[in-house]
Amino acid sequence: MPTVSAGNRLHRPTAVAAQGYWETKAVAYDCLHDRLREMLRVIAQRRPARIFDVGCSTGEVARGVTALLPQTRYFGCDISKAAVAKLGRPNVVQCDLNTDGVPFRDQRFDCIVASGICEYVADQQNLLKELARRLTPGGALLASYVNIDHIARRWRRWRGKRSRDNHTWQTLVPLAQFETWLQDAGLRIVERIPTHGRISRTNQVADRFYPTRHLCKWAPGLMSLLAPQVIFVCESSEHPTSPSSGVPSGR
Repeated sequence: MPTVSAGNRLHRPTAVAAQGYWETKAVAYDCLHDRLREMLRVIAQRRPARIFDVGCSTGEVARGVTALLPQTRYFGCDISKAAVAKLGRPNVVQCDLNTDGVPFRDQRFDCIVASGICEYVADQQNLLKELARRLTPGGALLASYVNIDHIARRWRRWRGKRSRDNHTWQTLVPLAQFETWLQDAGLRIVERIPTHGRISRTNQVADRFYPTRHLCKWAPGLMSLLAPQVIFVCESSEHPTSPSSGVPSGR
């Protein structure tokens, strides 16, 4: 089955071009949007001692963790030098996951956040394996993924139109395939949270009553049709997997 973003192969930027794009774009992500608010809710429930924010941008998760769990040690990485500089925290480094691999290779974490990042990595399957390897036994991975089979995308395909994808996205797969990759990485999916995927500041009341979230909770089978994006809350097995070979470990 061809993926919606397959056409991006013709226009996909080089690593240098992608770096330049995110140096100017990162500040636009400096807001507490629906997806991050939901992830922070899960983080607050789990109370991890150590957390790794992959694709941390300018630090909304970092600020949320500091406010909710001041004793938690925070680590982060992002492709944007400007974002890392603005965040200005120890244990936050600049890296390109497609060329540098995942940093902090000798560290293990109780929680790893991959919010809006998997879509930008070429080898998504091995990224998930590498992140799973970094978890402590019973640790949690919070990973979001765009739903290419959302009803709006299906409607555009039916009309012969290309989806409005970010031009730096890599090839995307259906949610069912992404779930298989999570399970192959030794992870157990414990919760699926629909989110509208928009990068805009929201408020707690609006997020709480997001209708699609409640509808999918009542009828989970509708998620692949109605959820523009899904957060997968996963737990590691008691026996972490060996290092993966596709996405290298970083420094």
